[in-house]
Amino acid sequence: MPFTQLTPLDDQGLRSSRPANEVKWRTLTNVIARDGALRRRPGFVNPKGVRNENLPDNTQVGTTVVIAEINNPGSSAEGRSGYSYVAETIRPDATGTNNGWFRNDGVTTTNLHLDIDETGTLDAAVIRTPTLGADVAIGFVDPVNSPDITVGRVLRGRARLLAINGTRAVLNFYAGSISDDNLIGTATISVSATDSGTSEWDNIQLQGVWSDDEIIIQYVDGDISGVDMLLPNGNGDDTAWRDAEDLSTASFADFNESPWVLWDAPPAHQLNGVQPDPGPGGLNDKQGFTFPAPNSTFSTINELVLLVGGNKVQLAEPKLDIIYKVGGVEYTLGSNVEISNFDSVYRAFDILAASPLNPATSLAWTTADITSGQFIFKYVGGGQNFVIDQTGLFIGGKLSSAPQVGIDYLAIDILQATADNNADDNVLGKSAIYVTTNNYFKLGTDAFGQAILDVAGGTANITTGPVPLDHTILYGQLYVVNGIDDTRRYPTAGGVFEALSTNLDGANPITGRCVEAFADRIFYGWVNEDGTQTPERIAWSVFQNGGTHNGASAGDADLLDTPGGILALGVITEDTCTAVKEQGVYLLRRTGNSVIPFIRDVIDFHSGIVAPRTFQTVITPDGNTIQLWLGFSPAKGLNVFMFDGSQVRAVGDEIHKELRDDSNPMTIASNSFAEIDPQGAGYWLFVPEGEEILPTNGFFYSLRQGQWYRVTLPYFASCAGRWTIRDDSVTTSLALRGNDNMMIGTGQGIPFKTDYDVTFDVISPGEADDDSILPTDPAEDGIVGRFKEFITSTIETGDLAFAGPDGFPLHVIVHRIYIGYIDRGPFSVNVSASQDGGLTFNTANSFVLGGNADGSYDQFALDVGPLNGRRIRFKLEFEHVETDGASPVNEPFELTEAWVEWEPAGEAP
Repeated sequence: MPFTQLTPLDDQGLRSSRPANEVKWRTLTNVIARDGALRRRPGFVNPKGVRNENLPDNTQVGTTVVIAEINNPGSSAEGRSGYSYVAETIRPDATGTNNGWFRNDGVTTTNLHLDIDETGTLDAAVIRTPTLGADVAIGFVDPVNSPDITVGRVLRGRARLLAINGTRAVLNFYAGSISDDNLIGTATISVSATDSGTSEWDNIQLQGVWSDDEIIIQYVDGDISGVDMLLPNGNGDDTAWRDAEDLSTASFADFNESPWVLWDAPPAHQLNGVQPDPGPGGLNDKQGFTFPAPNSTFSTINELVLLVGGNKVQLAEPKLDIIYKVGGVEYTLGSNVEISNFDSVYRAFDILAASPLNPATSLAWTTADITSGQFIFKYVGGGQNFVIDQTGLFIGGKLSSAPQVGIDYLAIDILQATADNNADDNVLGKSAIYVTTNNYFKLGTDAFGQAILDVAGGTANITTGPVPLDHTILYGQLYVVNGIDDTRRYPTAGGVFEALSTNLDGANPITGRCVEAFADRIFYGWVNEDGTQTPERIAWSVFQNGGTHNGASAGDADLLDTPGGILALGVITEDTCTAVKEQGVYLLRRTGNSVIPFIRDVIDFHSGIVAPRTFQTVITPDGNTIQLWLGFSPAKGLNVFMFDGSQVRAVGDEIHKELRDDSNPMTIASNSFAEIDPQGAGYWLFVPEGEEILPTNGFFYSLRQGQWYRVTLPYFASCAGRWTIRDDSVTTSLALRGNDNMMIGTGQGIPFKTDYDVTFDVISPGEADDDSILPTDPAEDGIVGRFKEFITSTIETGDLAFAGPDGFPLHVIVHRIYIGYIDRGPFSVNVSASQDGGLTFNTANSFVLGGNADGSYDQFALDVGPLNGRRIRFKLEFEHVETDGASPVNEPFELTEAWVEWEPAGEAP
């Protein structure tokens, strides 16, 4: 298995081969467990097309605290889905332009669609063509429905080769007209025969999104494999051999035996062929033959074999030179070719193996080369007493003609959406929402998700108490709670966030510290009703309406069997929901009784949850639903616990000591969080350590391996979520969805997407030149210095590059360097790069940054690549940019972080 060479780093991420005063590496950031192997750690990049400057100008972004994706957001107050999906099938009903296709009954110009409009039992009717380049336009009936959106289409049917002489046919299917933009897909029809000798049908199924109901079928490629055996039809220029029977001059007519094919045994021999003169006088004698043109026309010759057969008396092996002669010039194809086979003469001489190209033309062999030249046997040694009475030229390859292909039926299945509002955001019927400590945002209507919008009604955000702690989605509406302020819900009929201050019916507002959608209701835990908090209480809304708790189907219950408040709720099956308290794990069950709709069972009296935002539900690779959280029990201490619906057990023993000793006890409960990574099949747990307020470190639990791995971020993070990102504006196989990615929220205003094709090496702080000072300033979380001449940071990558399967290290390709800084005024960055480990540096680029002098955090990507090397170092020289005669000494500079984006230069493990 591929592996990552970790040395010479020690377990603290330090470079043990360098003095401590030169060590600038942070903890190892580059590897993670994925699919049973150590792989490069995901980088974190902005969603496609999203940049910080896309944020609205009047927005104070704050720290990202909630990331959510709403499926099919509705526009009604109840939050019902705004989309109804329907499917229908349309079939051919017209024939357009036709070039080279015809029906089985011989009709060539009209009504071809009648043979491919099957609605029931398939029959022998087909449309067919044997001609490359043939195309036909087939019209389909109009769809019955009138959708606002065509979500996806599937063109399906079946085709086959109508004779076994072919090997394959390639068909292109276009919507409306033949162009690259309109290509729906390509179908390859391969030969396969049944016992009856007829070709089997190949199913066609092409997926895409197109609106034109005319399909053009084009026959773009096809193969017929042919073989031919040629007998000599004339003597060549050289006739030094003799007839073995009457000793006259040898002639092509002396070969009166039928030649054999490669896979058959040669026929019986007779002593009436040709042979060289006996004795030394026969050495180097030549006998040439010409061959006729093949019966078939080959476009490509894949096999060209000269067959030789006969008899011999001597034990010694005869040896020949095989020569091709054209235009009076001889080209030796094979020297000292032995043609003996025990008591007979036999040889199949592969001309293409000896000379893949015609030596006279330096091009591929063609049938014209056979008729324009001649093949010569030259006797060069070995046993002389032999007779050749059979020879032939075997040809195999692709014929110039194409196999006849037939299409039996075609149909188009259409998936449609009828909406009372337009599809928005970057994936149909999805609203990508993230919440910061100051605003609510969503991606706009651009297909790439480039526009970031303030959500109406979302400013100001929850204004009192801690940041939002929990969120859930019911009927396409997002509910955000923090246990103190009124629940925020989005969207409403006006497409805005609303505060559920009266639960829609004048009753007391109800919210909670945790929230979950279960049994067609909204559930709250640690209930807050009109300012009165009851930590051990759960409350549920009326049936099919999460916005009101004033009704017969609403209610509440107190979980009093164990102490503490309820901090997490999570659905585990359709009929069960988990409630986890500060101490105690409960299972809420649906009863089907309208008077008592739920009962609760205590599963574990002693285990509890410490950090509510670490609670996650996931389906394991073997199909079981489990829940994971950071909690505590008397036997296992601070640990990660797993609940499978029947029992609670600790799975974090490997990291228990680090959790206990390294976590920040002041912020672990409020600022630890976790998320399930759909691409990496694991549970990411981020925990603030030391004096961190927000985490930059955490752990990854592989659901496949059941093992823990250390992970590190290149910046502090505040939350995580999952978000469907569509990577382009035209999606075919993912018409309904994009790719589900884990997102990380930070203090930079927008989430970052995990990307397994990007990784980072991180070094911070830089190195100071001479008497420039770089003391660490905890208040700014950066490096403060005043320019003397410049500050030099050396960033090195490549030492952690992957080793290949053979143990040799791969190079890396470096694309860019990212730096984060506090804007205190303009400065320049001169980047020099070394691809020899620091022996020589060449200037790569210069950049001028800053200038606002507003104390804001900014991040910039310094494009320096692509640079390929084993050990690449960069020297960053930060120089003052003089403005208004200001002295460089008086300008402060703060560099917060720097990291390098790179990828392996070769196949990734």
